Amino acid sequence: MNEANAEQIVSSNDISGFDVPSQYVESRASDDEILPALFWDGSENWVDEDNCADFSALQSLKHESTTPKERAEHYKAKGNEALKFKQNKLYVRKAVQLYTLALQETFDDSTLRSILHGNRAQADLILGNHRKAFIDAERCISFDPSNVKGWFRAAKSAFELDDPVKSIQVCSEGLELHPENEELNSLLDAARQAKKSHDRQLRRQQGLESRAKLYIHEIKKRGLQFGPPGLATGERFPELSAQHFFSYWVLFVYPEVMQTDIVEDFDERKKIGAQLDIMFGPDVLAPEWDTAGAYKRDRLEIYYITNSAQAYPSAVFEQKVLSLSCQGTVTEKEFTLTSKTNWEMRKKLVDETCTLGEILAANEHVISGHPVFYIVAQGTEFRERFLKDTWKL
Repeated sequence: MNEANAEQIVSSNDISGFDVPSQYVESRASDDEILPALFWDGSENWVDEDNCADFSALQSLKHESTTPKERAEHYKAKGNEALKFKQNKLYVRKAVQLYTLALQETFDDSTLRSILHGNRAQADLILGNHRKAFIDAERCISFDPSNVKGWFRAAKSAFELDDPVKSIQVCSEGLELHPENEELNSLLDAARQAKKSHDRQLRRQQGLESRAKLYIHEIKKRGLQFGPPGLATGERFPELSAQHFFSYWVLFVYPEVMQTDIVEDFDERKKIGAQLDIMFGPDVLAPEWDTAGAYKRDRLEIYYITNSAQAYPSAVFEQKVLSLSCQGTVTEKEFTLTSKTNWEMRKKLVDETCTLGEILAANEHVISGHPVFYIVAQGTEFRERFLKDTWKL
């Protein structure tokens, strides 16, 4: 071999500490591929049954020299070693793989199968795979009912799956065989406490849903329509009393001066005129903004705007109420606004002798977020502009 050829072929055993370009390095694999297994030195990490017939033959001899049960015991031991490092999930997953390999072997030993299923259940509990852990733990005790670890892991898995009833059942059955087991007794106490908490939550949830359905029934009975809020004051549904009467958060707007008043608890049975009597009674000081003294009680008119928003479809409104009443456990339905060109929006003069409930139940009265009323004074230039639609909020 001349020098040129010698420079082009460099053994991988001779390049330690040297920066040799990869094209000058001849792979060990190329040597081993042409060497019979008799001459291997134990460093052949690249060989497997897919690329080497000798390797496949050796593996077959290895399996022929051991029984399925011995191989299962070997995999179990390896899995147990991996599970000692349970803080590292890579090792725990490796343990699962090894227990699975053991279970794939064909052998008749129910005790060993029980242990393997139980160990794999423990590994899956550590990984948070509680459903898989429960299945394995049940198989564990089916093969060997005396395996107390299987009972505990089945009960623990059910507990982690938020099923305290099942956990109590498994604990109780396990304690019939192992009455003194501390882990099962402790878990049974925890499961019973969890069940009490679940029962309280369930009763509360059922109560909220029942009240929400009553609320919807009362809304429908009155023929009320609600729609998306049109002002920054947001959406404020009325409160339903124990006597089944609604009270509303009501906004009064004085459009001439862009001032507002709010009544936070307006009973639907109260007449709107009575509320104006309170706000503008003889013993009430005139508002600071009414410098002209135009807003006297006998000069006031009150209006609302018909079809101020598109009414929610019945199903959408019901889902909104259920979602609000049940604290988000019910998902709201999606609602898409259509063009306002199909709605007739008019300023409607309110009959002061009517109750708030009667006014809100009017055919074209859509409650946009909450009731909104506009107060103007008779005999003012602004009133004329307001009524001629030359004013917009």
